[in-house]
Amino acid sequence: MSHGDEENNEKALKRREQDYADYSNELAGRSTKIARFFSDTVREEARAHKKREGLSELLTALELALQDPVYAVLYGDVMDQLGEAERQTERALEQARTELEEAELDLSETLNSANRLPDGTVVFKDAEGNVWTDDGRLVEGEELDQVVWRQGNGATYEEYLRQRHRVEQAGDRIDILENYQVDTLGRIRDRMEDEESPPTKEELEEYQTILERMSSTETRPVAEPDEALDETSVGSVEPVAKPTL
Repeated sequence: MSHGDEENNEKALKRREQDYADYSNELAGRSTKIARFFSDTVREEARAHKKREGLSELLTALELALQDPVYAVLYGDVMDQLGEAERQTERALEQARTELEEAELDLSETLNSANRLPDGTVVFKDAEGNVWTDDGRLVEGEELDQVVWRQGNGATYEEYLRQRHRVEQAGDRIDILENYQVDTLGRIRDRMEDEESPPTKEELEEYQTILERMSSTETRPVAEPDEALDETSVGSVEPVAKPTL
């Protein structure tokens, strides 16, 4: 075994020891620098329940499950991954919303400066000299003679279509990210914080796989789910592609 392997094994052992110490302290109600195994809500509710019942030894199903060190470490790892995925998704949403605002502003300026028919209908000339309304109707014959051409002739039809597509793409990306946030990450979060019916080890491993696949150090940090979750299983969805920022 190389020196590097020994060092990595030693680090892994120390991490497992720290994980178990953190989980034990949280389970016993002792303070830790960062709560990893229980959310604030779960801990507060558990403490309140025990206080109401006058049974300090009463444990929830989740707390009982976390007495297994292997389960506790796996649970803590998934919670860490989930938190990071939630932060990445929110950052990507902020970027997408900014992109949509900018795209909508550019499109609005193009429409305001466009050529028009007497009734106000916006028209654009394409690269071949054909004239189209903004909803895709070809302008011909006498109607074509009525177009009020502005100086410089405004944006081309191709430019207008690109700007409109940019708006649509930004809107679609927001929908994808919001659905992912709710249908994938939200469902995982709900399962992780279910005190009475906590996720099994198999479920935790499925969630870990999902979160690992969407994790990236690239500038496009969030993966796109290929379908919504069903009502019974978060693991049925695997994020497989990154939406373009």
